[in-house]
Amino acid sequence: MASSTPNNKLECPNCGAPLRWKGEAPVVACRYCDTHVHTPTGQVTREPTVVRSQRKTSGGCAILAITIGFPVAILLIAGIATMISGGVGSVTGVSIETLASVSLEADNATIAAALGLAPDDEGDDLHIPLRGSDFDYAFLRWEDGYPDHVASFGFYAGDGHPSPTTLLAALDASLGRRLEPETDGYRYWRWAESHVNVSVDGSHLGAHSDPGDDSHWAYRTRLLWSVTLAAASGHPLELEPTTRKAWLAHGYSLGELGAMDLAQDVDSAAAYMRATFPGSYAETFISLDIEVPLTHPWFGSAELSWENSPDGPLETTRLSPIPGAQTFPDQAAIHRCLDSAVGPGERRVDDHLAGTWSVSWERPGETWANLNRYALNIHHGEDRRTPPAWRAFIAALEACAHE
Repeated sequence: MASSTPNNKLECPNCGAPLRWKGEAPVVACRYCDTHVHTPTGQVTREPTVVRSQRKTSGGCAILAITIGFPVAILLIAGIATMISGGVGSVTGVSIETLASVSLEADNATIAAALGLAPDDEGDDLHIPLRGSDFDYAFLRWEDGYPDHVASFGFYAGDGHPSPTTLLAALDASLGRRLEPETDGYRYWRWAESHVNVSVDGSHLGAHSDPGDDSHWAYRTRLLWSVTLAAASGHPLELEPTTRKAWLAHGYSLGELGAMDLAQDVDSAAAYMRATFPGSYAETFISLDIEVPLTHPWFGSAELSWENSPDGPLETTRLSPIPGAQTFPDQAAIHRCLDSAVGPGERRVDDHLAGTWSVSWERPGETWANLNRYALNIHHGEDRRTPPAWRAFIAALEACAHE
């Protein structure tokens, strides 16, 4: 049971790990599964209430989830504890305007001081009671090894947002179609190593960027902070079209992709793609893979892969379905388009009972393509330095989708 004893030890009700709580913080986060636990101060005679905000999955993504069935008494005690234990200036909470005035390029203690709050002892979490807001509190979080810039943040409304439709419309306006349709009560925006999660009742709104793999993670975090703050406050947000296109991954046209220089080798590709397609995301597993967001009605992204060897050439370009779709909604339309543009392909039945099939347009020594229900893969042949076949594929796909 929780008590006001400073050395009181709590266990995470989700994974059983010990929670670092010194009897003062109204909410603490489990370092192992990121479950948020309300820990009311004072004499408490029941188990803490689980919020489960920013719980990490095995794939590294944080999923905001809502816990149902809060006892009314616990909510009241937690709310009072939040107001009286947050530090100087927190009795009435922090306004959204004040919160928006702080820079995420700072450590826990610096931001806490700017907001009139007590810093977190471990320097990795800060809970912020709000006033004059549709949300009860906000949180900021730092990742281990990156103490000087916030990596995660979120807003929480215990009774749900009073106008979730307006909240979601504001997010749609900024994030576009990459804010995927509802699944399990949430909508998700994902690009590179960053994501935004929002519950359809508006009770949770948060974002996270992984600083380990994305060199632009800090900028993406600040941009998503601006987007979520604007939505949370109900204030309009003006963004440059190029910012939406590149950094919020609204995407590039296939025509822009088709005009790129395919002769770049593996050593020059990353710099070239960063300059040509800002907002693209590079990672290396076996090959060098660079993902470019697309605005095409059939495709959501292009992943270009370079051979991992001296002077390694561009090998394949993979065009994937639109955000939120695992397979192409109209695979047959892509088939018809390429047949009419480059000649009939060879169609094969993959699974008769499932009704799945694939088709290839093979040209010996040249660029050729293979279409299945998950992707259109364009394989770059020896003609990559003078790529008429590549441009024929791209031009056809661009034209067919707008007919």
